[in-house]
Amino acid sequence: MKKKYADQFSYANLESCFDKKVVKVKSKGIDKKSATNFKRDKEKELKIIERKIQAGTYKFSPYLELLQNSVATIDNSNQERIEIIKLAEFALRATCQLYQTKNGNSNFPIANGCAVLFEYNSNHYCFSNAHVLADKQLGKTFFLSNNSAVTIGGQIFYTRLPSSNRREDDTFDIAIVKLKSDVVEYLKQGGYHFLKLDQILTGLKLLNNEVLLITGYPASKTKIDFRTNRLKFNPLIARTIPFSKDLKNENFLKDFHHIVEYPISSFKETSTAERMRAPKPHGLSGSGLWLLAKNSPSHVQLFLIGILSEYHENRAILVSTKIDLFIDLIRQKFDSTIQNDGIKIELVE
Repeated sequence: MKKKYADQFSYANLESCFDKKVVKVKSKGIDKKSATNFKRDKEKELKIIERKIQAGTYKFSPYLELLQNSVATIDNSNQERIEIIKLAEFALRATCQLYQTKNGNSNFPIANGCAVLFEYNSNHYCFSNAHVLADKQLGKTFFLSNNSAVTIGGQIFYTRLPSSNRREDDTFDIAIVKLKSDVVEYLKQGGYHFLKLDQILTGLKLLNNEVLLITGYPASKTKIDFRTNRLKFNPLIARTIPFSKDLKNENFLKDFHHIVEYPISSFKETSTAERMRAPKPHGLSGSGLWLLAKNSPSHVQLFLIGILSEYHENRAILVSTKIDLFIDLIRQKFDSTIQNDGIKIELVE
């Protein structure tokens, strides 16, 4: 048995598995390392894996943790969990973590938020928040992929600060960038993909029994490993439910926002049913809120319905701006041919 185990995880067998099964896969690991990037260091990485496995010190972990609001009634069958993980992986490949430098030092990137990628009519966009891409961050935010950085470049539209000059007083916190072609190519080479219009759902009024997915990269789960000089990532994937109350007194009308529960201390990991504390959502701004639409017991579809913008700790909720507004802003500012079946807005110059 010991010899069989050693043979199974020998360098030669690990290399064979990688070359036959892994090398063409477009997905990324929990550290966001693509197969293409891994291939560059294949010999070194496989030797480390072989050595640690033979020594019994290699830590096997699930590809991605799936958290679930433990106070919500959500199906947690193994088949359902596997399908949700696949959908979450798809969502994460359309979600970029964004960075700034610490005191201008390029060796210390700081997680600054996220952006969701979208394509229409051969043009490419990223959706995020004004407090992430504009305000004091304008022109200073960048993507990181395959150990290289590219500043977000292109034509930007964002909502202006309210009269108080405090972004937290804003009802709408929106930024859209029509990306330059070199930035688009950089992202595609890094393994990212751009959502199509049929993967977005406008005109949606959430019902209390809807199941929603949050995917993104909390800042607290992004660390620099000073031994390797690399960033380590741990994405958040969490299922939750709509927040039932209306926050119209706080200017978050449900006509324009999808609001969901985020009770940090009341989550569980679905594979083990172990109660877990979810990470603080700082850094999730600009991430997507997704609807898990169950068409049949064995088939679930994923649709982007909002872009996260605010966390209210006292209410344990996350606020997102409906994707309708982003699509309508593309219609008004970038491409009048795009179809929006949801909320339409009137811009005031």
